[in-house]
Amino acid sequence: MPLAEPARPARKTLLIVDDHPILRLGLTVLIETSPATLAPTPGLAAALVDHQAPERAGILFDPGNTVIEGYVRPALALAVMGPHLHHVHVKNIAWRKVSDGWTWRHASLTAGVLVWPDILAALTRAGYQGGYSIDHLGGKPTRGRLRSETEGLRALLGGAAGTAGPARHDSTEKGAEPSLASA
Repeated sequence: MPLAEPARPARKTLLIVDDHPILRLGLTVLIETSPATLAPTPGLAAALVDHQAPERAGILFDPGNTVIEGYVRPALALAVMGPHLHHVHVKNIAWRKVSDGWTWRHASLTAGVLVWPDILAALTRAGYQGGYSIDHLGGKPTRGRLRSETEGLRALLGGAAGTAGPARHDSTEKGAEPSLASA
């Protein structure tokens, strides 16, 4: 995929990263799909890393961010990212009309635009075995809300795993106290 002129310096930066000593520690550089950046879409994120081995540079896919800018259907997003997909942020976004246009806010996993069971099913079909993390909570971060969203994510992952094989996730172990720092 040809890169737009503004993306060329970012891609060159990743070439420098390729020689960085920190890679000897086994770390991977991740580019997150994020609005108002060079990588709001899975395709643009892939264009920044596809010249690197997936072990060196990859993509942190945030479907919630793509609802703000750069949304494509999950199956297409996954096909474009391919082996460079390393991690998935889990959150939901709700849009509402205001006097001068539209605005968005974080929403609970079940109350936003994204249909997480469909996204997780697409990830499972694509063979994704990476991690998941709750990126933002739909409201003020409290232990109760974090616990509720964590339990909701566990239930969704259990449903996705039950349909097409095991899914691995990085949420807290059953019975463990979730950390507000991870919200």
